[in-house]
Amino acid sequence: MSCGDTSFFVFQMFTELFQGGDEDIAKIGTEVPLPSFTKDCVFSVFKQILALVKKNPQPVVDVKSPCKIIGDLHGNFHDLLRIFAQSGEYYNETFIFLGDYVDRGCYSLETLMLLFAFKLQFPNNVILLRGNHEFESINRIYGFYSEMITHYGRKGEGEEEEPSNKDIISGQISPQKTDSNKGSSNKENLDQKVNICDHSNASSKRTDGSVLVQSLPKNNAANPPNKDSKEKKNNSENQVDESLFHLANEIFSFLPFAAVIDGKRLCLHGGIGPNVKSLDEIRRIPLPIVNYNNKMINEIVWSDPSQSCQNFGESERGQGQYFGPLAAYQFLQSSNLLTLIRAHQCVAQGVEDPFGNRLVITVFSSSNYGLQGNFGGFLRYENDEFRVSQFLPMTFRKREEAVKSTVRMSPSIIKKPLFLSKCTSIYNPITLRASNSENVHRKKRTVSFSKPSFISGNGSKLLIISGNSSSTSLSVKSPLSGERRGGQPIKLLDENGSFIV
Repeated sequence: MSCGDTSFFVFQMFTELFQGGDEDIAKIGTEVPLPSFTKDCVFSVFKQILALVKKNPQPVVDVKSPCKIIGDLHGNFHDLLRIFAQSGEYYNETFIFLGDYVDRGCYSLETLMLLFAFKLQFPNNVILLRGNHEFESINRIYGFYSEMITHYGRKGEGEEEEPSNKDIISGQISPQKTDSNKGSSNKENLDQKVNICDHSNASSKRTDGSVLVQSLPKNNAANPPNKDSKEKKNNSENQVDESLFHLANEIFSFLPFAAVIDGKRLCLHGGIGPNVKSLDEIRRIPLPIVNYNNKMINEIVWSDPSQSCQNFGESERGQGQYFGPLAAYQFLQSSNLLTLIRAHQCVAQGVEDPFGNRLVITVFSSSNYGLQGNFGGFLRYENDEFRVSQFLPMTFRKREEAVKSTVRMSPSIIKKPLFLSKCTSIYNPITLRASNSENVHRKKRTVSFSKPSFISGNGSKLLIISGNSSSTSLSVKSPLSGERRGGQPIKLLDENGSFIV
């Protein structure tokens, strides 16, 4: 079985999960089992995406509109499914992801597998930028490492071996019967290092507009504790296999740091600093990059906007810089850019204009982050307009409590549906004839491409940004309490409810 077959199988299994609405997605892990892939399957997908990103690594990717821009996900697999579900014709869209795919959330692996499989099927449609959590010094500490080792790194007593490719049968799902006491000592040791679902060690916006930096006790997120020789010895004794974890970080080392839409809208993870002089300097970053010791890279992935300074100031994170409205304006002017679109901070309504002048837009796409009740949001950019999509906070089971199923496949079944096998790029869509369409829909596991009905309601909200320059505030109320949950109003709309950025 080829790597391409494996990645398509993963893509196919995941696409079936976002064909419904929010209510269906919320059932994943409860009434709907969470697909669990074999170690060989995950390794195959990782190796294939590594080969893809190594082909022609570029620190800056140039993108043409229309496109969607997605902020931090942090292992929030359910919200990633909601984003694709709201996208309707997701196979005919360009997606720019701003980084921080892993850590803190419960489903970093599923989030990565869906993103990687999606990019392998539509390599021109999916842009994966690098965030500060796509560095091993961070994701080894804040959840991703624990998740990978728990599920694919244990060789000792109590580990349930994953089936090999020779035993895989397509389309069959075998529920896993889990014993809460089985292998508990190993799992407890991992959970003591970091509870990957209960901590929110990132910056968030207070109601007064100031920044709150939350971290694990005695450790700033930017300065995680060093690994000592004792832990390495324990890993050796427990026969820990870190190969998948290291492979994931090798992939991250080739990811771009920025994307430019239509030559005038800059997308990156964190922001700028005094060492980020221009877009041209970012284009000259040599890939791969294994750490953020370089000051410019450090500022790109760690910096935050702040009204406490006009230019630059020291960040409470311990890494990166605070940059003010004047610094943002001067950087954009020097690079002939209009807007800086970034992620890196949890904002109450999913999207925020931190300076109120539309030079910088923050996007955060993981709802209910750290149980804060925040909205998730993402942007669509087309015809010089931004559209803001918001979705309500969602709760779901933690990984250890979720219902999982081992997904099995066989080479005889893995055949691409006609539509997907032809539509490999948004630049080459096809129109199905009736006869071909009938043949496609007779096959098992064929993906339905009908636009979901909940796109205009049932937990989603669409705001159009276009029109005049004078802005007014938009206050979004919580569906739970009727009160706005902290943060600042989105200052993106004029008296007509829109503006052109």
